[in-house]
Amino acid sequence: MADDHPLILKAIHQLLALESDLAVVGEAADGEAVQRLAYKLQPDVLLLDLVIPGLSPQAILAYLQIHSPHTRVVILSGHNDERDVQDLIAAGVAGYVLKTEAAEAVVDAIRTIVQGGTWFSQSVMQKLVKDFTNQSDPVSEAGLTGRELEILEQMALGLSNQEIAEGITISERTVKYHVKNIYSKLGTDSRAKAIAWAWRHGVVKSDT
Repeated sequence: MADDHPLILKAIHQLLALESDLAVVGEAADGEAVQRLAYKLQPDVLLLDLVIPGLSPQAILAYLQIHSPHTRVVILSGHNDERDVQDLIAAGVAGYVLKTEAAEAVVDAIRTIVQGGTWFSQSVMQKLVKDFTNQSDPVSEAGLTGRELEILEQMALGLSNQEIAEGITISERTVKYHVKNIYSKLGTDSRAKAIAWAWRHGVVKSDT
C-alpha cells in the first residue's frame, strides 16, 4: 500500500487484516519508498494513492513494468478526472477505486485483480463511456467476432479469464487465445485499455 496519509494506511491495513486470503506486505508514504519496497517484495497488487510525494503514478508504473512486472496496480483516488483515468489506463493500471466508495470496494477490487480481472468505480467507467470517437461504427470496424465481443463484455464487467471460461463453458486457454486476438484487433496491449474501449463503444449492454 502507498499513501502519504498515516490514517488512511492504518484504516486500509485494518480492513485487509480481516480478510484471511489477503495480506499487507509493505507500506510506503512516498514514490521512492514504493519503488524500493516493490523491488524487494514483488507484491501481487499495489494499492497506490493517486497523489503521492516524490513520483507520479505513471513513473511508478513504468518502474514496475521493468522491476516488478507481475505487480498489478490499483489507484485509490478522491478525484474522478477523465483525463487522469485515461492516462493511467494507458500507463497500465488494473483498477481505479474512488475514495467515496464503500470500504468493501477496496477488498473487492484487490480480489478481482489478483484473479486477473480489472476493477473500476462505476462513475469512472460512466465518464469514459461519454468519450466517443469519430468512427461511425467502431465495433464493426474493429472486426471482432461474436465470441470475442462476448468475452470482451465479460472482461469489462470485471470477470477473470477463469470466470469467463466457466461462464461460457470453454477452456481458460481458449479464453486467453480470444483475449490475445481482441488486443490485436483493438491495437492495445493491456486488459484495462481493452475494457475502457469496450465501455466507450457500448460493448457492455445497458441492462447487464
